[in-house]
Amino acid sequence: MKAYISLLRTEWYRDYKDLTSWMATLQYLLASTFIIYLIFRDMAGQLWLSMFWVIAIFSLINASVTAFKDTFTHDFVWFYQLYAPEVILLSKMVISFLKNLILLLVLWGLMILFFGQAIRIPGGFFVSLVLAALNFSAISHLVNAIAHRTDRSQSLYPVLSLPLIIPVVLELYNIGAIAIGLNPAANNWWSDASILTGLGLIFTVGAVVLFPYVWKD
Repeated sequence: MKAYISLLRTEWYRDYKDLTSWMATLQYLLASTFIIYLIFRDMAGQLWLSMFWVIAIFSLINASVTAFKDTFTHDFVWFYQLYAPEVILLSKMVISFLKNLILLLVLWGLMILFFGQAIRIPGGFFVSLVLAALNFSAISHLVNAIAHRTDRSQSLYPVLSLPLIIPVVLELYNIGAIAIGLNPAANNWWSDASILTGLGLIFTVGAVVLFPYVWKD
């Protein structure tokens, strides 16, 4: 446990010091939101929710492209000797989860700043952000580890991840529809939250099972 906490601290400091990646993603969030503001000026309800998740998808994909940029290069040897591949993967996923959640909260704040608060149930929407951070973290590491074993990892990763992201985004939209006051008869918050939790666990288990084989390849 002590070794795992130490690895978490190392991963966090390394990611935190990568200011270029952070600033690029934050700039993308701000620029995307501002451009949408210049186009629409005012929006609420379904359009607000749709634009939120469109920006979120591409921002999180952009932020996670370099998830294994060091692990398979100069850090590979000492990582392989000190830690099991499952421990390394889980530590990276925890840090990625926190980063994704921070970026989603920043985007929520930007949407409120430019377009006002369209969310009527903030607590329910926050839970959807937590589940989104979990799913995006699991998907990004599952696909990224495979993509980084090719010569075109940065271009291959978005292509492979989108089919997995689509069902997640559909469930996130359903939860968001309830949070903004649109509640179709067939839409149940607990059901959608349970499906998202299940998807997150499936992607996480898949990543944990497959990563050791990619690691040792």
